[in-house]
Amino acid sequence: MKNILITREKAQFEEVKELFLSKGLNPIPFPVIKFTKEEFSFEEDNFDYLIFTSTNGVKFFFKKYTLKKANIVAVGEKTKRAIESLGYRDILVPEDYSSEGLLRYITDRRYMFEGRRFGLVRAVEGINTLLDKRPDWLNIKLITVYRTELNIPENLDTVQRMLRDGQIDIVVFSSPSSVDGFLKLIPQQSILENLKIAVIGKTTQQKVEEKGLKVKIKPKKPTFENLIEEVLKYT
Repeated sequence: MKNILITREKAQFEEVKELFLSKGLNPIPFPVIKFTKEEFSFEEDNFDYLIFTSTNGVKFFFKKYTLKKANIVAVGEKTKRAIESLGYRDILVPEDYSSEGLLRYITDRRYMFEGRRFGLVRAVEGINTLLDKRPDWLNIKLITVYRTELNIPENLDTVQRMLRDGQIDIVVFSSPSSVDGFLKLIPQQSILENLKIAVIGKTTQQKVEEKGLKVKIKPKKPTFENLIEEVLKYT
């Protein structure tokens, strides 16, 4: 059974654990990040649309507020399902689950969105593509509802030994912050040179490559279901 190191947050690991086991893979939790709430305020009358880029944004926002009239844009089907589970409907979803895809989705529909007021709900450390590259006509305000912090996994010593001994077949990164967290805990160049890396998403791939590492596996669609299919092909 192949050992697959999953670097996402602890609760998020539990969400995908059975997917790996059902395909004969051994997922090993290595939560190098954790999420903490960020204090924020919100007045719904100031917005026509709210954009949610992750299930974490959904969780932290709706712990504090409910919506009465604002329209919702969700990046990814998983984010959409999380919002629908709270009773909201008619959610818009860009086909491309990325920052660039979100920007393209909005700008291609200028006729629909010009003059509308957007709120971008996300982590403090999120990617600024939509903010930095937005056209002048796009009115958008950032709403940070949580932050990502370094976490020291309980199995750090065990995983370090397994990495040194070549017992980890693939390391999975699903966010840029998980890449940063991993490299803070596993800085040894000899280990990093031999990593077989799988990523979800363009921004995560970019972060890996910025660090001088190579991506071996990247699914065409940024979901764990598709990633596992690619892992099985690779192994």
